[in-house]
Amino acid sequence: MKKRVAIVGSGCSGLGALWALNTSTSHEIHLFEAALRLGGHMGSIAYEGPNGQKVDVDAGLIVVNAATSPNFIRFLQQLGIPLRRTDLTFGVSCDQGAFEWAWRSWSSVFAQRRNIFSPGMWKLILEVIRFNEFAVDLLREDDRGVDTTSQEVREKIKHRPQESIGEYLDRENYSQAFRDNYLIPMTAAIWGTNPGQYSLELPATTVVRFMYDQHMLNITGKSSGWWTISGGAERYIESVVKDFPANRIHLESKVTSLSPSDKGIVLLTANGKDHEFDHVIVATQADQALDLLQPLTTRDESDILSAFRTSRIVAVLHSDLSLMPKRRQAWSSLNYITESPFPPTRRRHISRGCLTYSVNVLQGISESEFGPVLVTLNPLNMPDPRLAQGIWEYSHPLYNAAAIKSQKLLPKVQNTRNISYCGAWTRYGFLEDGFNSGLLVAISHLGAKLPFEIIC
Repeated sequence: MKKRVAIVGSGCSGLGALWALNTSTSHEIHLFEAALRLGGHMGSIAYEGPNGQKVDVDAGLIVVNAATSPNFIRFLQQLGIPLRRTDLTFGVSCDQGAFEWAWRSWSSVFAQRRNIFSPGMWKLILEVIRFNEFAVDLLREDDRGVDTTSQEVREKIKHRPQESIGEYLDRENYSQAFRDNYLIPMTAAIWGTNPGQYSLELPATTVVRFMYDQHMLNITGKSSGWWTISGGAERYIESVVKDFPANRIHLESKVTSLSPSDKGIVLLTANGKDHEFDHVIVATQADQALDLLQPLTTRDESDILSAFRTSRIVAVLHSDLSLMPKRRQAWSSLNYITESPFPPTRRRHISRGCLTYSVNVLQGISESEFGPVLVTLNPLNMPDPRLAQGIWEYSHPLYNAAAIKSQKLLPKVQNTRNISYCGAWTRYGFLEDGFNSGLLVAISHLGAKLPFEIIC
């Protein structure tokens, strides 16, 4: 049966749902986007080199791995969009270069040559090796079958709190240096968390499973098989909407409310227009989805969606090397820059942090031609205005035990009032997660079919 369907949001989730529905169903689909352009923070921004030459830079960090992004890669293959190999490495710089290292190679591990003779450095390396070797035991414990025939066992499992990564580190006696110079920067960079508040609250099994899936549990931190979109993210966005009717793409059309009724759903936009649909796919952050349903939310919708929180990310495109490690040997594709609190405290060793990624490395942009091309998220200090070329902001899912629990409860509210929810927040918070969630609601709730079998 043909339906009139609205998709709210044009990030990776909304575009995934649109592609699946547009290529395999007869539904009349409309796409609503609050911004001037499609793609959310996945689009491209023009960067001007020192001689006036220009190159497109991805606004979002888009790197994919065949093992962990199988559906998005096969989607790109269906569209005929080529990929180019890239390099994903990670490093840390503390207190304006007072301590720096990167796990790109042994030479970068000892970017500060004096650390070859530092007992503290060797202890850190041994702790990283220990963590990489033994943290996977958490996954074995999590996956191992448990006899739940006993009511007593079922009750214990039901009420057992999920161990945070901070609690795991305490239990296994990891040092503060390991936390400050390895795990906190890593988790803060991956999940966009505040290094002093949320990084150690993440569920331990979530952190370890993600690192294991991404092949990050090795001392050099260098994973093979990483790819990025040749020509930038704009290519895939354009390909998705190429054959889609332009009059069904509603830009600068912020949706302000959804009102379910007996006949369907009334969608209201900020310009005062209302539209009626049979089904709505909400491809926004969970808190935004909840706002759209006010004041008509059900108790389940309120309880489940309110558990998902976000952090505000400010991103700056620039060429200011003060937001990179001081030693070039420590430069990586992802660079986490930290500051210690002043005056020092015993309980808190990192007060602030920011992530700078090298677009030169990730997108293969020539440094000799364009100079350093960098994007910094939540910079400790804003780059020199003469070296900045763009600034934007977006929200990123925050993960804690409450969010992980609500992910498992989300099916209770999916499609209950002809409303589907999708977004990267339904899993780890990354591109493949968001894209998969858009595909899944299109398939499960609206009968879409894919030219490949989806892998979850």
